[in-house]
Amino acid sequence: MFWTKRDSRLRFTRGGEGWYGLGTTQLIMWRCDRVAHVSAV
Repeated sequence: MFWTKRDSRLRFTRGGEGWYGLGTTQLIMWRCDRVAHVSAV
C-alpha cells in the first residue's frame, strides 16, 4: 500500500463492512512503534 511505502512503521488490515454502508470497507491502520498488537473486539 501507498502508506507503508511512505512510512515503514505503518501496518494495516482491512476489516468488515464500512461505516458508510454497502460497498464500503473498513481500513485499520496503526504505527507498529506505538501499538504492538491490534485485535478484534
